[in-house]
Amino acid sequence: MNTTLDSELVKAATHSCQVYDDAYNNNDPQALAKLFTEDATLITDTGILHGQDAILKYQTEAFKVIKFSNHKGTADLDSIRPIGTDGKELFAAGTWSQTMEMQDGKPFDMKGFWSAIILNDGTGRDVMQTWNVSPADQTFAFFLDGCVPKTSHRRTQTSDRLVPNPQRFRESVPQDFSFSIECLLGR
Repeated sequence: MNTTLDSELVKAATHSCQVYDDAYNNNDPQALAKLFTEDATLITDTGILHGQDAILKYQTEAFKVIKFSNHKGTADLDSIRPIGTDGKELFAAGTWSQTMEMQDGKPFDMKGFWSAIILNDGTGRDVMQTWNVSPADQTFAFFLDGCVPKTSHRRTQTSDRLVPNPQRFRESVPQDFSFSIECLLGR
């Protein structure tokens, strides 16, 4: 545990999580994009986005086909660090979880990890952010091939089949999504 945490940095990281949660839970892609600086970089599991406009386009496409709820980001207190000597930016990492519902679909939970460089100016805006979908959860693995990977000894991977006919299952998912579950997985 980092016993020398600056309470101002903890407050900034916590505020950043809260404004991010609010934007997702209100299903507001514009508010979400405004949580990034004009020249921000967002690194997702599907690629790298540069600038607030690209982030807005990405989020807008997601919100067209997905309803988000119960988003909760939590900063790991041991990860919070000032960047540089002027105190204007900080680094933080943590966990996130949320419920997603695709159009005409059943809600499901997902979770992962995030890291960010956050402005320490009261806005909670990110200069840079990364996130992933936790592979331990395997929430979406069956969408692609009907299998959930499981790790065995010596870092080899085998799979448990969840969907008897994964090709038919994939074909039943609407193909005109501009943002699909495959994009979330980066496959």
